[in-house]
Amino acid sequence: WRIVNHLDYPSIRETYHCRPIEDHFRTILERERPDVVHFEHLIHLSAALPRICRDHGVATVVTLNDFWFRCARVQLVRPDRTRCEGKPPILGCAACIAKRPGWIDAARAVSRPLRRPIAWLARRLARHLPAEPDEFWKHVSNVFWLALRPETMNAELAAADFVLSPSPFLKRKMVEAGFPAARLIVSDYGMETGWLDRFERRPAPGRLRIGFVGSLVWYKGLDVLARAFQRVTDPRAELHVFGDDRTREEFRATRREVERAVRRPGLTFHGPFAPAAIGEVLSEIDVLVVPSVWFENSPLTIHEAFQARVPVVVSDHGGMRDLVDEEAGGLRFPPGDDLALARVLQRFLDDDGLAGRLAAAAPPVKTTASNAAEMEMRYRQAIGLARADAVLRTLDLRTPARTEGEVRREGDAVVLGPSPSGRARLALDVEVEASMAVDLVVVLRHEASDAEQRGEVRRNGRRIADLGPAGPLGDAARTTTWRVPVRLEEGATRIELRNADPEDADAAFLRVAEVRLERTAFSRGE
Repeated sequence: WRIVNHLDYPSIRETYHCRPIEDHFRTILERERPDVVHFEHLIHLSAALPRICRDHGVATVVTLNDFWFRCARVQLVRPDRTRCEGKPPILGCAACIAKRPGWIDAARAVSRPLRRPIAWLARRLARHLPAEPDEFWKHVSNVFWLALRPETMNAELAAADFVLSPSPFLKRKMVEAGFPAARLIVSDYGMETGWLDRFERRPAPGRLRIGFVGSLVWYKGLDVLARAFQRVTDPRAELHVFGDDRTREEFRATRREVERAVRRPGLTFHGPFAPAAIGEVLSEIDVLVVPSVWFENSPLTIHEAFQARVPVVVSDHGGMRDLVDEEAGGLRFPPGDDLALARVLQRFLDDDGLAGRLAAAAPPVKTTASNAAEMEMRYRQAIGLARADAVLRTLDLRTPARTEGEVRREGDAVVLGPSPSGRARLALDVEVEASMAVDLVVVLRHEASDAEQRGEVRRNGRRIADLGPAGPLGDAARTTTWRVPVRLEEGATRIELRNADPEDADAAFLRVAEVRLERTAFSRGE
């Protein structure tokens, strides 16, 4: 399936609640009818998709890969390139989106204590916004939608059966934003291992090959590494940059900035590489530096370096701090501090054994096989939770509205027929306050010696579905579940189960173990 989103939003609200996307998604659910949906990201889609799955009885798992659920700018980075620390700034978010970084802290100070009254007021005023607002009202409405965003995003995310956070840091940031800690499961990424079979280190005695692997965007901090490298005067040090430095102006600008900062020999740009070539890249460096100035989540390059036993040096914040313990796989330095980073790099030049000791102490890395087994367990659990949540009502077979013919109790089941005198009937009345579409779920139990069970379902006297054949001769004791779409009308609806006509089936009967009403998996009538 492919949905094109041109990102032409009439208001901020559509950036996290996009009705056209939600309508398309319902269509996809109806056609595909999945057991479980795993969301890796919902940006440019809609935060409501997990709730839509829940409403349709479909299990969901959400993996948080960045801070989108708590930050409209995704990365917790302000327009002036400073990090957004602390709890969500409420109206400060509006200043941030409006690219007024100087107003953010003042707006936070005013609005944090008043966040509940502000949200209450925004909910009520939003109902009275003009259908086609002019520029003034568009700006006003965006302030309302940003004020409502934190509680809305938390509520939509809470609809998922499982919410996974690859790093403890990301979990802490979500809890800081008001999401329940008990609902967040820390589960890091699983990494491919096939490339390790072909991996072979290529030592370069007498050299220290410092590597940067990643996108040449400002928030990855390559400029910090460049300034630090310029400070390292030892001619044995080299800086190798692996990443696209040509295809976008932003990449080219970063390269120019690095070339201006580095005025000594040893800088090499290797350009882009295929993901499958990561082993070759890591084989040619002695230490990997991840100098990101944004928080990061759980950078894959750090995991890959651990796998290859390449020591890492990382910015001491965010998900990088979670991954790298001092002297266990790597070292840390204060974010953005090129002088401190230069001192760390100098340690590798002064101590020939440092890289080997750090690499030997690298932590184990979860594999894709381990992650797949974990996800399968999560999916099965989520499906069980979704099905349990889908049950609206279990009908009491002990107190039917009416029975006719041979109807008898057999343990906790009710048996209809077989009867040579005619058909057996079991009528159950269901009362609802408003019309609704549901699934009528009928569970038939079998014994090893049973003949086939056959019957039908009627609603208000009209036949709507057949039951069976089920449970052929010789089957071990088990159950068969039949799901019948039914529309219940306001007031009382009579649901009737009948065994098959004896003239159409020998010894026809039904052994009914359970009858329940569930949310219809997809909004459908008969």
